[in-house]
Amino acid sequence: MKRHVTAVGGVAVLAVALAGCATGPSLEDVSERFVIEYAGAAGLTNDAARMILPNLDEIAQSAIDGKCGDEEYRDSLVDVNDYELVYAWDSTCLMYFEDDMSTAQTERAKKSIVDEATRRIEESDE
Repeated sequence: MKRHVTAVGGVAVLAVALAGCATGPSLEDVSERFVIEYAGAAGLTNDAARMILPNLDEIAQSAIDGKCGDEEYRDSLVDVNDYELVYAWDSTCLMYFEDDMSTAQTERAKKSIVDEATRRIEESDE
């Protein structure tokens, strides 16, 4: 009887652990994080950032769909010449989807965050 209870308890713990791993961030969570990062980098309010980013949900969905590790997708953001957009992408991907990114990609995202922090410090000193 004791073995049966232990087995059932082990299965329950495994099911709870798997359920916790199976759920990722929601589209709303990823979109909101992207807005926060973009607004902060661009010196905008979150509402202003939402107005500037009409394709916000598409970008967030791309992250959810696994594009954080897709160099071609990131390069397409760089082509827009919007540093704040790339920064928001890198920091959002790092926050939610680091496991989908290569070591080089995570290092680049971390560098992007450090560069942004340095830029803000330098601007505040002026």
